[in-house]
Amino acid sequence: VKQQWGGNISKWKAWACIVRAHELKFGTWQSSVMELPRYLEELKFSNPGTVIEWEHNKDARGQNLFKYVFWAFGFAIQGFKFCRPVLCIDATHLYGSYNYKLLVCVGIDASNCIFPVAYAFVHGESEEDWEFFIRQLDRHVICGRNDVCMISDRSSGL
Repeated sequence: VKQQWGGNISKWKAWACIVRAHELKFGTWQSSVMELPRYLEELKFSNPGTVIEWEHNKDARGQNLFKYVFWAFGFAIQGFKFCRPVLCIDATHLYGSYNYKLLVCVGIDASNCIFPVAYAFVHGESEEDWEFFIRQLDRHVICGRNDVCMISDRSSGL
């Protein structure tokens, strides 16, 4: 700013300008989260066999509040049938205004490569969050197979 326009600004003002420019180009965190249902429905429409499961809580006014969302692409569900009967599950933190966790499930294909299978956005790694994810995996991906082994990092919620 000093070189181009001859003025001084603080680091905080520069940071606020960067954040605002990012919001103008990509939208706010809130607008991105509000677009999630539309985005996931488009994924479902453009990827046949894709499964999306939402769970909500009701607030005091009876409105739905986001709790969890699980999704697995149709090709991944079908492809897992030809993978080794091993699923690896883990979570990672998503940083930003919304402190969600991304739960991920991967398999190993015949070429010893990682094969992404399913995902979920949850609020944490609690027992309830993991139960939702594993229940959806069992229902939509494992589909009653008895020979599937799950590997995890032994998170306290598991």
